[in-house]
Amino acid sequence: MSGRSAYVRKTNTEKADKKLHRQQSDSYGAYEEPREVYSRPNLATTSNPSYVSSSRPRRRQSISSSGSTYGYPPPSMRKPRPIIVASAIEKSDFRTHLDGMSATLRGKLGRMLRHSDDGSSNQQQPGRRPGTATASTDSDYTAASTHFTPSLGAVPSLSPSTSPSDVQSGYYSSHQSQSHTIRSKNQHHENALHKIRSFEGGGKLPQLGWKSLSNTPELWDERGDTLVYMYMRGSRTKPPPSFRISSKVIEASGSRFFIDQLCNSREPEGWPDFVPNADTSANAQSVSGENYEAYRNGVQTDPDAIRPVSGMEQVVPVVPTGVLHELYVPWPGAETGIHSTIWHITTRNFFAVLTNGSALVGTTLHEAMYKLHERLSMYPDYLNDDTDKAQWLTTYISRHKFDDVRNNPSYAASLLAFSETPGIRWRDGYIEAFVHCVGMLNMGLRTIPEWKFITDQSRVLMDAAHLEMEDRLHRAQRWLLAFDFSAMWPMSSAPQSTARGCFDRFRKWLCKYYENAFLHWPPTNDATWLTRDMVVRLKSDFHSLYDYLVDRDIVFDGTYYRPNSKWVMNSKSGQTFKSDTNELPITDILLGFDNKNGFPHIPHPYCLTPPSTPAQNKGKAPFNFKKPSSPSDVSSNSRRKALSYAEASNVYTLRDQFVHTELISNFIRFEQSDMIEGVDPFEARRGRWILIYGILQILATVSVDSPKLRYKDGAQYHLSPTMKGIVPWAEDESQPEPEAEHTRSYCWTGRVRGESVRGESTDKVPTLGKPVGSSVSRKRAEEWINNTVGHAADTESELG
Repeated sequence: MSGRSAYVRKTNTEKADKKLHRQQSDSYGAYEEPREVYSRPNLATTSNPSYVSSSRPRRRQSISSSGSTYGYPPPSMRKPRPIIVASAIEKSDFRTHLDGMSATLRGKLGRMLRHSDDGSSNQQQPGRRPGTATASTDSDYTAASTHFTPSLGAVPSLSPSTSPSDVQSGYYSSHQSQSHTIRSKNQHHENALHKIRSFEGGGKLPQLGWKSLSNTPELWDERGDTLVYMYMRGSRTKPPPSFRISSKVIEASGSRFFIDQLCNSREPEGWPDFVPNADTSANAQSVSGENYEAYRNGVQTDPDAIRPVSGMEQVVPVVPTGVLHELYVPWPGAETGIHSTIWHITTRNFFAVLTNGSALVGTTLHEAMYKLHERLSMYPDYLNDDTDKAQWLTTYISRHKFDDVRNNPSYAASLLAFSETPGIRWRDGYIEAFVHCVGMLNMGLRTIPEWKFITDQSRVLMDAAHLEMEDRLHRAQRWLLAFDFSAMWPMSSAPQSTARGCFDRFRKWLCKYYENAFLHWPPTNDATWLTRDMVVRLKSDFHSLYDYLVDRDIVFDGTYYRPNSKWVMNSKSGQTFKSDTNELPITDILLGFDNKNGFPHIPHPYCLTPPSTPAQNKGKAPFNFKKPSSPSDVSSNSRRKALSYAEASNVYTLRDQFVHTELISNFIRFEQSDMIEGVDPFEARRGRWILIYGILQILATVSVDSPKLRYKDGAQYHLSPTMKGIVPWAEDESQPEPEAEHTRSYCWTGRVRGESVRGESTDKVPTLGKPVGSSVSRKRAEEWINNTVGHAADTESELG
């Protein structure tokens, strides 16, 4: 190693030490501990061989309590200083000045905090490097400073303020442990604020991230003459107003609490006097509006200006034109936090309901409604004495559709818990929420926070209703899994009849049809595959098929006595009618199925039937002198049967009310092609009707929703729980809640135009071979059939 290199390093090190010593002397001028002058050893002239053999001092040498390697005082918290190499790039004057100001400010803050701890502003610990406490207390001061310099746009409940007198009295005298406690409380407060949401009715999802009690558009009426302030009791800093409403709304409510403030305005202590602004001139309006908008939004003219700690001047805001009153609603407590925030939010919700606003605010919908009712109970003079507080609140909930809880477990549980609260007992809201809660019991209802507010009695009732509804759904699934209703037929050893064969083929066709529609049947492998959407689809298909086939002239009549049964099928129009035949006792089959399952009888249990056309016997008798049928005769007979199916329907009667579905289109094609030459269409239609009758009865057990529900369209769950005794506070003499009864199904309630399909038509037009009173559709169909047959005969004669 050359001597030149050692000399350069020595020179650079000395320059760096002098520069660092000069900066420390400027930054920490208060450090005046007496000490003797130490100098760095001269490596070139020393006689100590140990220094000569080393190009630089050993940094890792142990430091004694009396001194250091280089003779400096022992800095207890000083880190090893790296070697500073001279460079051509130096700091600018602005950067050097900025670093000096920062170091000076940190030194002053450190001495201020140590003064509060030690009782002296200038006392220093011996041997301690100046400014070492700054790093640990800088964040404490930052956290504490937010409590006495709130911005103008800050909300009192979110950023609690401190008056200037509190600052002058020594706010900085808090200890470090107290600062840590304040930071913990603020952190907990901030976490709670993130959970506050804005709720709107109509089933809308809540808006997250709400944290502003000011600048609420729906509670700021530019034509209002009253400003509402929410503040902390004892605060001498006037916050911006939260709402602007009309005094007529206050007067209409009959609130003695607020009307007294309107008449006798009393500003809190330390606040500037309120001066009404009724000037309507253009100049005054523009000036006041500009100033007040800046004040309301918390806009400062110089955002970078440093606000003084003491001697702050209160800015008297210029209220906008037309403001004549001010209302003050303080937080009655002493400490700030989440409780004061909820208090101010409840105040905001009160004015939202009072002014017919569209949103409530809170952590949950239940908290927003419950806290508001609690406030009205604690301060009854918020409203007129004659006003029913519970009804006043529930009317608002219904008007803005907060009871629309479809597909929302949180809303449903909130409405249920609120409706059963003592002092409210809202029966309609409870029933609405109960039905939806039962349907969503397996959709995470038990895991949401609102579940804990529901009473144990309501939980037991919901569990029982849910089990009963699930059992009913699984019974329906067993019937509809393969449309196997063969149990409707009586056990017999006789050969299979024509109607039973058509019944079986129609069942297989239904399975194939829905398998093609959903790719496989049942559509899912879930334990409960019969969802509400599936029930709606099946109900739509078979109710349309029922309207297409039903004969509304035939009813069950219980006035006649028949052995083993008092029910028979009769015609309302008085026509001669016989439902049973030797081959198919349809009345006994339908009645037996209903009685076995406890179903009420469908009012119109019979279908429109085509005329009976016996099947042709293809067997060859030994002595048969009848000329065999020609191919044209066979074809004509097939067309007659196919058209007789189309004629025996309600298409012409329903007209524009007829709902055409894919099932009906495919059913018509299936019926006109199902062994058209080998079966009697009369018996074939009756055999298929038995299967349709059974499916309709099963669907009626799961497709009827609970009555008195306001909102049910679009729900993704079943709404048919049992309603027996579900209201816990209902008296024994009260009327029971209506059930989702079997008789509320479409087959009992569906009414269409021209219900008199058979025998009640006003057009008394005679038809071929039929009594007067047949429908016009039958006449038109027969004429078309005759024309088709005549044309086929003419064609055959020409070919012959």
